[in-house]
Amino acid sequence: MKAMDKWWLGTMLALLPLGPVHASTTLLSVCSAPPAVSEPNGQRALYASRGEEIWLTWSEHGDLPLGCHGLALPVPAESIRWVGPAERPADVDLPRELTLQGDMAASDVNVSEVIWHLAEPPADSAPAQDVPLQHPQSPDEDASAPRSAWIWSPEAWQSAADSLWALAEREHLDTLYLTLPVSADGELETPSAVSEFVSEASRRGIGIWPVIGDPRDVLSESLPALLNRVAAYRDYNRSVPPQARLDGLQLDIEPYLLAGFALGGDHWRERYIATIREAHATLDGEMPLDLVVPVWWGTHPAWGKRWLDALPDGKLSITVMNYRTDRDALRRGARPFLAWGSEHGVPIRMALESGPLPDETRLTFSSQAASAEGDKGQLWLFEQLSPPLLVLLDEPHAGLPGTPFVQVRESTFAGANLTFDGDQARLNAVANALTHEWQQQWPSFDGIAVHGLDAVYW
Repeated sequence: MKAMDKWWLGTMLALLPLGPVHASTTLLSVCSAPPAVSEPNGQRALYASRGEEIWLTWSEHGDLPLGCHGLALPVPAESIRWVGPAERPADVDLPRELTLQGDMAASDVNVSEVIWHLAEPPADSAPAQDVPLQHPQSPDEDASAPRSAWIWSPEAWQSAADSLWALAEREHLDTLYLTLPVSADGELETPSAVSEFVSEASRRGIGIWPVIGDPRDVLSESLPALLNRVAAYRDYNRSVPPQARLDGLQLDIEPYLLAGFALGGDHWRERYIATIREAHATLDGEMPLDLVVPVWWGTHPAWGKRWLDALPDGKLSITVMNYRTDRDALRRGARPFLAWGSEHGVPIRMALESGPLPDETRLTFSSQAASAEGDKGQLWLFEQLSPPLLVLLDEPHAGLPGTPFVQVRESTFAGANLTFDGDQARLNAVANALTHEWQQQWPSFDGIAVHGLDAVYW
């Protein structure tokens, strides 16, 4: 979510081509530990940490490194533009078409989403449209409906508090998620300034939640530092009067931004759950804990109810990065979370994006077109590997031990499908309508959060 990340769409791993490894045969291997290969530029770590290594290697030789499995591909290493896990949904047969979405620049392919069995409608290249506005800007038709927002820069509350209060009044905000720095030795920085600011927020009826989190926080070696920060907020609350206390702590941990995340979904899910449980225990019931999560975790086969049902009980809430602008898409993304929250008594907020997001390119590939061209393709699916992999080449190749796909079209996925991009009138119209709907249908619905207001107003 920081810097308007939109990896809630589903993160795939981008690999740059390695150095000039000239070979007629490239060895594509998946290894559970650092492989022992001696060729320079012959290997690349996707992610490496003590006991948690995932590697891909390119080798001029046909022998797999010890502890690895893979394929020998009759293509030079420099022709490989991108490699990513092929997470085919369980209910999707071998697709006739695949779409890669992301930044497809010639030298730096970065795939944000792999779309299976897709027949792209023309509307995908244009912003989604809703019912035209019939009323002026107003954050809430029902002023009691909770509304929160992130303001990332500490300077906003440290030196521009008046502007922050004006923003909260204009957008009818009852909660602010802020950066409250913690020192390396685990103490809240400038606690007297924090106490004064939070007391003023309390007087205005605004809750203050510090937000912390880094993708690497799910690593076992990073856990002590995370818990150190968590304890700092708990200890601050113990030391100040009620009006100066923080309303809760928000964790924005996004492990899907780690290289290699999609190669070990079960592993990272369990690491995330363990991390949340430790943070929750450190708060010891003294502060509520809110989790910022991507919308695709609601239905992903490795996540879904498997992670939701494993969360700790009590003083827990979830904020879903449901970054879409189309109302039907927002409803679909919200449903699994609101249903689970209603069943388990867990408050759920829906977050919308208002900051700028770039357009992305969609390249669509067809297996039928590849068959018609003599089983040649630029994109290859290797399902015999574990995990299955997709490999994008610089040009069509034939004779590889997998399923080929050839590019059949290119289109643009507009950032306006994901963000309201400063159009607060439209955001409020959509948020108002869905707030009323979700309040009627789901007891767990706890309001709307807005990301990107600092980009709109600062």
